[in-house]
Amino acid sequence: MTTENPVQERMADEIKLKFLMDDDAPKKVAPIVKTYALELVDGGMAPKDAVCHACHGALSGLLLIDKPIKKGAVAAMHGISEVATAKHWDPMEAMTWAMEGCARIKPAVSGGVIHDMEIAINEAFDGAGMVFRDLAAKL
Repeated sequence: MTTENPVQERMADEIKLKFLMDDDAPKKVAPIVKTYALELVDGGMAPKDAVCHACHGALSGLLLIDKPIKKGAVAAMHGISEVATAKHWDPMEAMTWAMEGCARIKPAVSGGVIHDMEIAINEAFDGAGMVFRDLAAKL
């Protein structure tokens, strides 16, 4: 995987190495997303960009090891929610950034996967599925 961001690439590699044979891999995405989002922000990246990169990187890692993307998206959003609280960011704005990062997986997956992500996000975060759908439609 070649990305513009070496931290995102490291994150995807970490997910591949740690969770290749782990059926619960998507559930373990939140701490990885938190770590990398904070590392990117602390390294000088804008919060929105850091969150988008962290979420997209996490889902890219799951995609490469053939694990459920929709569960990973929900876990990533939970992780970013915790980062937003710790960094005193607007929680709604941070969740939108997370959904934008998750939506960036769209070119690599089928429309059915995006629809499944929308449903899972909506179930976990009441009403957020529509926001995710709108963000994905822009890509």
